[in-house]
Amino acid sequence: MSDIIRLWVETSHHSAFRCGGWAFVRTDRGGIAGKAGGERNLSAAATARDALLQALSGFPTGAAIRLASASPLILRAPSLAAAADQGPPEDAAIWASLRPALAAYAITFEAATAAPRTPVAFTAAWAEQGRDKAKARGAFAAVIPRSNLANAGVRP
Repeated sequence: MSDIIRLWVETSHHSAFRCGGWAFVRTDRGGIAGKAGGERNLSAAATARDALLQALSGFPTGAAIRLASASPLILRAPSLAAAADQGPPEDAAIWASLRPALAAYAITFEAATAAPRTPVAFTAAWAEQGRDKAKARGAFAAVIPRSNLANAGVRP
């Protein structure tokens, strides 16, 4: 059996400005890594989709992943993707586009709280920064520097 990859994913969406940010931190045998980004003119559902697609990229098919989040849309993504054809038409394509990524891995979703000094609080702060940067500058994605990741609150 392979090692379980730990993944924390958060989003931040501003409905009035229609801009969203996302961030993730992951740990595996290779250590800790993270990325943050954002974009203008998109819905909260599209922000959640982008966060998950970015966070799940680069893993081998069938990888065992334990994903923690405080974001309701991230936590509901599997059921929303499965029932995309029955949901609101404006979000159906967004959730349906997640099906292949979610099916490629053995993912366990777990609810977490953004308590201080935790990976959830760390990724939430980076997601807010991503949202604000996208609002001011447009779409972007950047690796979270290793010096910052040292403060992510990840415990072995």
